Amino acid sequence: MTTLTKGKLILEGARKKLYQSNEPGVFVMQFKDEEKSLIELSEQRHVDGSGTVNNAISAFIMGKMGELNIPTHFIRQINMREQAVYGMDMFPFTITIRNYATGRTMQHLGVVEQSKLPYPLIEYHMKALGNGSDQELREELITPLHLTSLGWLHEFEVGEIERIALRVNDFLTGLFAGGRLILVSYTLKLGRYIVQDEDDFRVMIGDEITPRTCELWDGGEEIRQKHRYLSEIEVANRLGLLPKQTSDKAFDNNSPGALKEPLNITRERA
Repeated sequence: MTTLTKGKLILEGARKKLYQSNEPGVFVMQFKDEEKSLIELSEQRHVDGSGTVNNAISAFIMGKMGELNIPTHFIRQINMREQAVYGMDMFPFTITIRNYATGRTMQHLGVVEQSKLPYPLIEYHMKALGNGSDQELREELITPLHLTSLGWLHEFEVGEIERIALRVNDFLTGLFAGGRLILVSYTLKLGRYIVQDEDDFRVMIGDEITPRTCELWDGGEEIRQKHRYLSEIEVANRLGLLPKQTSDKAFDNNSPGALKEPLNITRERA
């Protein structure tokens, strides 16, 4: 197997960088530290940097989903900050799956906040420019009919997106419940992956699945008006991704998405 090497930087966002690699169709995704992170306020002082923790969480979750044949862009974790991923043509929208009534739309509809929904609700959101002098990007709620009527998606793709979303919901609900966490809602970014040998494409999950793309409640607490925010460190600990001793022990190498290096992390500024 050819050793994967990182090449030219092709895209940088607030949370991640994307690099070319020496392998066709494969990219290196690097997780950045955020300026403000509850990791710095937590008791886990031996971990310094949200990028490393979110990389481990997302790699673990997507690795598990791959075992269930849920299609994602994730190939493998390279190191504590980077993953190898397939290149995709990303859709210009996100989907949010809600298990509880939260968010602006629920408030506008007058639904009792934080109430359990009878079945998962799938919302489609797209960023659009504001009107007049307001040129800031705002998130607008759209419907699948917008996407098919404008020719952006085929009808079967909408069906595939919703099938994937509900499978992910079942998986994540059970996974987080095992860590005494309630999955309130989560957001997915998806796209088309071109299968070269078959001259076809597949709908696949891209980007990341981490505490910053999921709304989680502490399952050990009663439902109340204001829930405590759980840091990435606490979620990683609930998922069993942190060693019990704050020493130089590494993650279990047999665990999907496991870190291959000790957890004593020093902040790395890209």
